[in-house]
Parts: sequence; C-alpha cells; structure tokens
Amino acid sequence: MSESLTLGGEVFRATASAQDGPNAVGWNLGAVINLNEHHHVLASAGRNFSGPSETQAYLGYQFTFTAGSHAVKTAEQAPR
Repeated sequence: MSESLTLGGEVFRATASAQDGPNAVGWNLGAVINLNEHHHVLASAGRNFSGPSETQAYLGYQFTFTAGSHAVKTAEQAPR
C-alpha cells in the first residue's frame, strides 16, 4: 500500500489437536503500521469457516533497531 502501511491476508487449515477432534479452516486479515523507522503497530483478526466457531485477534508492538550506526560504503560511494 505505502511505506507506512502494509496489508495482508491468509487462508489457513489447522489439523485436529486430538485424534477425534475437528479440523478447522479459517481466514485472517492483518496490517503493519510503520509509525517511523523503529516503531511499528501490528494487528490481525479473523474467523473460522469450518470447525469450531472461533474468532481470533492480535494486536502488537514491534521495535526494530540497527546493529550499528555506521553504514557500509559500496565501491561507488568510497572516496577515490
């Protein structure tokens, strides 16, 4: 969508957690909102098509950082 917003979706199938348990098929829609280079909000929500009637949702925060503050210079950027 843009540098500050990424949207996504998925359809999934989950196998039964017990031998006689039900399988489930569902969907999720999600987004990542980049507040700036280091701060991000993650959100996802969805529902099952089949199997137990369940709704799931997720809201999270992500902080990203760089290992160092010095950029590696390429051959074109290096002084001559």
